[in-house]
Amino acid sequence: MSQSVSDLMRPCRAAVQSTATPAEAALAMLSERVRELPVIDACGKLLGVVRAEDLFGIREETVKPAIRPVRLVVPADALPVDAVRMMQKVGSDQAVVVDGEKVVGLFAWQDAVERLAD
Repeated sequence: MSQSVSDLMRPCRAAVQSTATPAEAALAMLSERVRELPVIDACGKLLGVVRAEDLFGIREETVKPAIRPVRLVVPADALPVDAVRMMQKVGSDQAVVVDGEKVVGLFAWQDAVERLAD
């Protein structure tokens, strides 16, 4: 049986709500060792992503002004090779993984290579 993106992704324990402060988002990024985090609303719906470089100089109390559109969303049951091809096509090193509308993880090609090499 082939592995899916959900088998290789990092579970998304660090999605931040749009009401999070820039400091909270930065701490979550450091904790998860990522440069980009999903931003969700109070119901868990994906609003976009926030990148580390966008947190510098924010004078607002929340990450709302730094929210960017998501570059790539893949379903949890996608094949890793297909996800990597899509990531290459859009020029992204990671994808937000969803199960329906719920954000469940982040998939980076580096994670796939490391886990497949084990």
